[in-house]
Amino acid sequence: MESKQVKILLDKFFEGKTTLREERLLEIYFQQDEIADAFVPFQPYFVHTRSVQSVSIDKQLSLPNKSFLSVMEKRIASVAAIGLAVFSLTVFDFNKPTEEELAFAAFKENMFLVSNQLNRAQQDITYINYLYNTPNQSKK
Repeated sequence: MESKQVKILLDKFFEGKTTLREERLLEIYFQQDEIADAFVPFQPYFVHTRSVQSVSIDKQLSLPNKSFLSVMEKRIASVAAIGLAVFSLTVFDFNKPTEEELAFAAFKENMFLVSNQLNRAQQDITYINYLYNTPNQSKK
């Protein structure tokens, strides 16, 4: 294979656009003893992938059998946890003020208004007393 073809196939390979046949051609090329100096850094990769493909596992793998009871126990526990969460959120509403707290808040608001009105009236009376008790300077 020519260097131009190898360069084109390598570019396609690293872009992820090669077919299986083209990848096989690259593997065959890099298995050779004579490789262009520009492509020597890529040779270990293709040699390694070729050797990894030949590895196989002879041992049988078996998954542990889960008993039906343990699966049912997990399902029952999850349903119970969800039920408890929903029940606690609906029954215990901690942020809702009680009737006494609402009444106290209304009382405080009304007392604040009354206090403001009394303070204003006191200021007006004090001003009227000041005007009444001071002699009229402008008549002299």
